[in-house]
Amino acid sequence: MKAFGRLDILVNNAAFQVQAARLANLSAEHFDETLKTNLYGYFFMAKAAAAEMRPGAAIINTGSVTGILGSGGLLDYSMTKGGIHAFTRSLAMHLVPKGIRVNAVAPGHLDEAARSTGGDCSGICVFSLAAVIGGYTG
Repeated sequence: MKAFGRLDILVNNAAFQVQAARLANLSAEHFDETLKTNLYGYFFMAKAAAAEMRPGAAIINTGSVTGILGSGGLLDYSMTKGGIHAFTRSLAMHLVPKGIRVNAVAPGHLDEAARSTGGDCSGICVFSLAAVIGGYTG
């Protein structure tokens, strides 16, 4: 803030992901690290940024198609990415009065997309969870 005098955009793009083939293999420590990295970080960064932002600013959260569709081998990761989508929608509603936009992108698995498109990743799914600024009554 001292150097630039304002904050116009926050991009939350951090995640911890390790596959656990079996639910029994998912330790409490692993689960806790995933939640703290993937959810707590987004929350505390958004909280700090929103306090400094002016109307017209934006927050972009990186979710995942896994947060929408799920993944058998990524139980905790999928749960946190789904939580990011819900957090994004709720935060957008919360910050509408301040004129701050909040959106999420949900990229899919790049290797899978590359294989299914013959290497052309220009059409990779980007899922936008945008709240319309103004007119929200709920």
